Parts: sequence; structure tokens; C-alpha cells
Amino acid sequence: MFTLSQGDWMGLPDVPFKEWLSKKKRGFRNNRATAGDIVQYYQYYVDKKGLKKNFVCGTLVTSVKRLNLDSEESYGGPDSKDSQSIWDLSQGSQGNRDSLFQVDGIVTHTDGTHPFSVYAENVVLATGTYDSPTQLGIQGEHLPFIHHTLSALEEAV
Repeated sequence: MFTLSQGDWMGLPDVPFKEWLSKKKRGFRNNRATAGDIVQYYQYYVDKKGLKKNFVCGTLVTSVKRLNLDSEESYGGPDSKDSQSIWDLSQGSQGNRDSLFQVDGIVTHTDGTHPFSVYAENVVLATGTYDSPTQLGIQGEHLPFIHHTLSALEEAV
């Protein structure tokens, strides 16, 4: 199975995808990477950049909402010790705290499922592969510039 995006679009900073792939002695087929290549590349990138602490497997995100930072009640305040929180706001990013999102969901461990909340300045939505796109049921999802097929994307680009 090949990706919808061209292989060189899948690259991340400081570790170009084509360079990583050439070390594996493989090239693109029709300028597309396989899904397996992308998985291995992203896992390599996370390891190389020391990002494992920022990823939680076995999660289901149930909501993402922008918080009103004028009110500490909206997120428990920077000294919150919410036991369901994976990330402590008091040790959060040093960047612009004007836009903070609360991501809620359920995490599965060996002892069952537990609710969680994560606070972040940025959120990326990855909704699935071309062969099984996930519809979010949100405004704008069916606008004419949103594509779910390779041919429509190539025509637009």
C-alpha cells in the first residue's frame, strides 16, 4: 500500500525522508512511499529526537477544545495536580500560553481504561489512511478543497 502524499512531503525537520530511505537502499515507486516506510521513518525520528515522552499509545481522543486562559478554572490553573492529567501545566512549554488546548480522552493500560487530559499549545489531527479515512463530523470537512483520493489531490496540485 502506498501513501496518498508524495514521499518527499512526508519528511520531518533535520531528517529528510529521502535521505533516510536511501540509507535503507530503497527508492520511491511512482514518487510514493509505502505506509510501512513511513511508519518506520516516524518511529526512527521519534527515537532520534528523544520525543518518546510526548507520545502515548493506546489512546482514544474524545475531545479537543481551546481554553480560555483568562480563567484558571477552565484548566485547573498552573498548580493543578489533577490525577487524570498526563502532562502537568506547571512544567509545560515556555512558549505562547495565549492559545492552549485541552485534549481529553481514554487511555488503555493492562489494568483497564482511564480518562486523561493533556494540555498543549498545538494540536495535529491525523484522521487515518486513504483506504480508511475517518470523518470527524466537523464544519468544513466536505469543502471542495478537502480531498480523500489521490487523483483529486494530484489534480488540485
